[in-house]
Amino acid sequence: MSSLESIHPGGTAVAALEPIDLESLPEYHFEPLGGDTIRILTIHETSVGLSSAPGQNSLQDEIIECSLEQIDYRNGGYHALSYVWGSEDRPYRAVVVGDAKEHNIQGYIGLTETLWNALRDLRDAKSIERKVFWVDQLCIDQKKLDEKSRQVMLMREIYSCADQVIVYLGCALRDQQKEAQGIWLLRQIHDHFAPNHKYLEDGETFSLSKTSGLPVQDLPHDLSDVPEDDDCWNFLIEVAFGEWTQRLWILQEQLLNREVTMLRGPESLSWDSVVTLSFWFKMDLLPQEPVSSLFRTGLVFDKERSPWSISYSLWYRWLERRLWQERPTHRSAHPPSVFQIQPSSQTRRPLVANLAAYQDLACTDPRDRIYALLGISSDATELNIKPDYSASVENVFRQASTAILRNSPDLIFLAYACRWGTSAVLSALLDSSLCSWSYNFVRPYEKEATILPFGTSTPHPLQKLTGPPRFESSHGRILVSKGRIIDGFSYTTPPTFYGLSFLFGSIDEDSARTLSLLLKNWSDLLLYAGITVRSAAALLGCLVADPSWSPPPSAFALVPSNISAEPRDEEQQRQLELLYAFYFVCLFHLLLDMLREIAKAIEKDHLKTVAPYEDFLEKLHAAFGETHPFDFSHPREVQSLEDLDRARSVWEVAYCRGRSFCVTKEGRLCSGMNNIETSDVVAALQGGDRLFVLRPVPGQTFYRLVGDAYVDGLMQGEAYEGLDPKEVDYDIRIL
Repeated sequence: MSSLESIHPGGTAVAALEPIDLESLPEYHFEPLGGDTIRILTIHETSVGLSSAPGQNSLQDEIIECSLEQIDYRNGGYHALSYVWGSEDRPYRAVVVGDAKEHNIQGYIGLTETLWNALRDLRDAKSIERKVFWVDQLCIDQKKLDEKSRQVMLMREIYSCADQVIVYLGCALRDQQKEAQGIWLLRQIHDHFAPNHKYLEDGETFSLSKTSGLPVQDLPHDLSDVPEDDDCWNFLIEVAFGEWTQRLWILQEQLLNREVTMLRGPESLSWDSVVTLSFWFKMDLLPQEPVSSLFRTGLVFDKERSPWSISYSLWYRWLERRLWQERPTHRSAHPPSVFQIQPSSQTRRPLVANLAAYQDLACTDPRDRIYALLGISSDATELNIKPDYSASVENVFRQASTAILRNSPDLIFLAYACRWGTSAVLSALLDSSLCSWSYNFVRPYEKEATILPFGTSTPHPLQKLTGPPRFESSHGRILVSKGRIIDGFSYTTPPTFYGLSFLFGSIDEDSARTLSLLLKNWSDLLLYAGITVRSAAALLGCLVADPSWSPPPSAFALVPSNISAEPRDEEQQRQLELLYAFYFVCLFHLLLDMLREIAKAIEKDHLKTVAPYEDFLEKLHAAFGETHPFDFSHPREVQSLEDLDRARSVWEVAYCRGRSFCVTKEGRLCSGMNNIETSDVVAALQGGDRLFVLRPVPGQTFYRLVGDAYVDGLMQGEAYEGLDPKEVDYDIRIL
């Protein structure tokens, strides 16, 4: 039960007929389904009574009365319900009658608590006149895996052919006045921020981390003076981030039909008004502190998922509906790249992009991580993945991954595979059937690692595969790819994972620990590599991880040479390195200032905490020599506003989370995903727009995939200068 206690406000008046004893009813027997037939459910006003004495019935005894019939799904004529199953326990019962006239009782079907509430609200909702529904829990015989698998294959058609999809948000509040006030406020917020919608639609240039350019940035008048601990925020947050936002099956159910509405209690709400609510919290247009507070209680959020990852998954599905469902007759002959997470107005995303975009959503059966996305994936036909609930989870993951790789023009899939597996899974691969190159169990939120940007690097001359990859060993567990081992590691730092406190900007020990580890990793790395302008510039390059990145044009006025032209001569290259190194100094100083302020606020010995990094910053200043053109801020003082702006411009695009910083055997600086060991190697693979870190398996001729890597000086094909990849590449086997 959440902090806002909920209960059904009351049922339809019951005309009791012949009393029945629910406990003595037989379980309903499902008639077999034909090939394209489905069952639909009609909810009736309750006409049967209970055998217990009058006045002794509780709400838990209220009867749901319904009838079932089979139809061809293509005929439509039903509402499809989208809801959260919740607990698998079925303490409630629906009484199945033969038809609306005779009411001959045929048995009962067990109900979960969530569905029991939903059916009563559907029955009582005045906005829903025709009470005919498709509900998976009642319309599929859950005990027959073969029927379940066949019906899952029809899920896309079932939801597409429905007259309407109804997303059930849960019960109304016990306090009807508070419920009405909350619903009114939600609608006011939607109308207030509606002018921002057209900016949110630009998925290629906009994100939920930006507010600049939005026409409406102030709070609605009714909320401008509301304190952050007011109950109204809890109501809005529970609606905006409720469990319905965190479940995977509900995703496709919202994207397959033009008509989607929300139901909270018996009250209908517009889909847009509910979905966009979380955007305004993420963008800090509505206060974030109540979100942070509720997250810590665990009453609303699964603590393995960030509220902001929920916001992004809602944004992706909102874009999908706005950009694709609104124009379903347009199709493109050229589907988007597999790494295009934002949906295109011309086509849906392929399965791998959906796996990435919605990886934080939950499902009870891990196999549904694949099956629940097939209906909204553009390449589902080509992949030919058939739902099979008799197959093991590992086989489902591996077979889906194999199908994706066989049908992909490149190895983008491997970048996501690096992110999905946990460190624990990675270290145990030799003793399990899990493959490091396969889709895997999604790691906890606090162990997430950032993937390098897509399409910015060309470390291998062949960016497209010349043929599908091969698979060897029993069950195809070994992926065989063409490429070369081009470097190894002499020094590595531990990866820095971000806690939610750090992402929320909270002032606490967790944030101080995260900042300390970042500063320590960077300073230790440069102490090992040598504190020079060149190494500082190389580390900045690893942080932004984009060879085309450059400081803004105004920054070039800081150095004397014209270094914006290509190709650059030796002096221009030296000046560019000087500018990169200066931007790294600004970034380091920014994190140092943040750590200093947090240490003071939590009454930690801030002088002792920051002293090593202040000393390092002085050494870094000294590396520039006496003739540099920069006006450095003193390490023990807050840096200037100009330097602060420079630091922020880098921090906004830096790739640090869950990444190790390393020095290779050839002396290059590197950023690599996950925990890298000095025994690991760097590989350039055909079809890869990034380098990969591989871990040799002792006593074997194959490797395990550890993560992607950005190695300074090797991201533009330098390892292949003067070489023909067809002559020098060889088979690399990855378990």
